[in-house]
Amino acid sequence: MLKINNDEIKIVISDFDGTLRDGHNVIVQSDDVAAIRKVINDGVYFVLNTGNLPFEMKNSIENISPISNINKYIIVSNGNAIHNYLTNECKVSTYFDNKTTNQIINKIKNLELIYDITSYDLQTIYYSSSEYRNFMIGLGLSKDAHLNRVLLTDSVLQEIEKCPKITLKNVKPKDKELVVNMIENDFPNLNIYATWFSPDGVDFSIAGPNKYQGIISLLKIINNEEKQNIGLNNVVYFGDQHNDYEVFKNLKYAIAVDNAIPEIKELAYEVTLSAQDQGVAAYLKKITI
Repeated sequence: MLKINNDEIKIVISDFDGTLRDGHNVIVQSDDVAAIRKVINDGVYFVLNTGNLPFEMKNSIENISPISNINKYIIVSNGNAIHNYLTNECKVSTYFDNKTTNQIINKIKNLELIYDITSYDLQTIYYSSSEYRNFMIGLGLSKDAHLNRVLLTDSVLQEIEKCPKITLKNVKPKDKELVVNMIENDFPNLNIYATWFSPDGVDFSIAGPNKYQGIISLLKIINNEEKQNIGLNNVVYFGDQHNDYEVFKNLKYAIAVDNAIPEIKELAYEVTLSAQDQGVAAYLKKITI
């Protein structure tokens, strides 16, 4: 059993990049795998909550434990969607329409940045740069990546009806606030949500969903469909970056890895070891009784 204070932990939720994947390894390290596998075997739910998409994370989840009722869910696109690996159902909350997608892309083109857009079914990422596309394929995060990572063409931009997320890369940290403000100010009628999980990236979506709201939506699904009674105090969360901020601001048991940004560590219930030192495993062992 996992327990913090008098609260039984019934679901472990973790960010991926910078929390389980430390930047030096593509796969989750052995101690983290063993600790997560143990909690799954003990009947505790395990869920990733990430800015990535389902196809990018499936291998990593299966490398920890075969997909079952306990680890079938994933919160993706910074809380904008919940995917069920067993049924392949995916519930997307918000999206840019075709006109807005093209208007934002035209604005981004003037900034000489690398960018990509996400398909509504979350099965494809369209890249503006062939070199960056090849780099992402080369990481080996997913099977058949060449089918899911595709070049962005004019015809795609003409035909895409719904786009849940637009991502910028190679943004200089000193320019990030300026870029975000420019996009937000140029589209005052849209409530745009900007967040990131890397120093040189920015994800844009329609505001509403975030990683914390994703957790709330997930608990509703699990409690309704699986006849559970899991509350927010039955959740432990691990994270490190800007896109985890709403979780750390609102969830009681939000645990920062030691390499987290200062804003996250300040809000954390506790700080564990770094991702490189397998802090998730260390904390799960600490709260096992």
